[in-house]
Amino acid sequence: QQRGYGRAEAMLERKWPDRYSAGGHVTWRGRLYGDTAPRHATGPLRWRVYHGVWGSALFQSLYEPARGDLNTVLLMPEAYLAIGFVTLLVALGTLWAPLFLLAPVLVAAAGVLALRAVSAAAKARFPTPGLASRDRLARQALTALLHLAQPLVRLDGRLRHGLTPWRRRGAPGRSLPRSRRLELWSETWIDPLDWVRTFESALVEEGAVVRRGDDFDGWDLETRGGTLASARVWTVVEEHGGGQQLARVRCRPVWSRAALVFVALLAALCASAALDGAAVVAVVLGLGAAALAGRTVSEASSATAVTVGALRGCAPASSPDRDDPDLGRE
Repeated sequence: QQRGYGRAEAMLERKWPDRYSAGGHVTWRGRLYGDTAPRHATGPLRWRVYHGVWGSALFQSLYEPARGDLNTVLLMPEAYLAIGFVTLLVALGTLWAPLFLLAPVLVAAAGVLALRAVSAAAKARFPTPGLASRDRLARQALTALLHLAQPLVRLDGRLRHGLTPWRRRGAPGRSLPRSRRLELWSETWIDPLDWVRTFESALVEEGAVVRRGDDFDGWDLETRGGTLASARVWTVVEEHGGGQQLARVRCRPVWSRAALVFVALLAALCASAALDGAAVVAVVLGLGAAALAGRTVSEASSATAVTVGALRGCAPASSPDRDDPDLGRE
């Protein structure tokens, strides 16, 4: 059943990639199979400004942006991939002892998963009347085992049918991933939201996977390059009187913070292993850091190329076109 769920997720993501996150997950605020999730968010709180979609809101909202929690992370099948990665690093500790320091992280992650499964099994109800304690314990053990196996089997279904963290969606392309700014002139008045809709349509026609900024985002559109990088678009329209307008558009690559952290971590471990004379470990870690960094740059390059190409296609022949890597810095 769970493998079938993974296959269904892969099919839906392939048909509607814009409705899924870069990690391959659709936003879900409901609950399935009982009340086993914690009720309070565990992540840090952070104030965010309510802009409305594409900056269309005039006033602050009484609502806050949705926040994830630890339970959401644990329910992701990719949590097992992360545990597998840490397990590989700990295994390399047989060749370079400092990597054994990651063993507590591995034990903690596995312990949290086991604790969640045991907690869910303890809350499970078995309606069979007169159930003996031994039988109840056996059923609870089976329930805990199923809770542990469910994300793993679902992950198998997702990977088998292409819903992988390293998948790519959208049109291919290559361009130096740097900030760009374009200026588009119009002799006739256009609603500012229609400008953004035009850019969105142009990106979709190019085959890009486009996501709109939500009510709390300052950017307007995002072109997905993959799991590790994307390109975002900011738009502002200047009114010049007589219906004339100048649309200023900025496109900037956005890098996954997790990817940057992992690249830095692997590079630091590689350097330390090399200094300690653990050549095999240094080579393995160095190749991992290089592969991850190369993949991140490749995704940013692809997203930037598709975005800039689509935006330039929206410009009239008489529009000035500025392409300056030094513009658009924050």
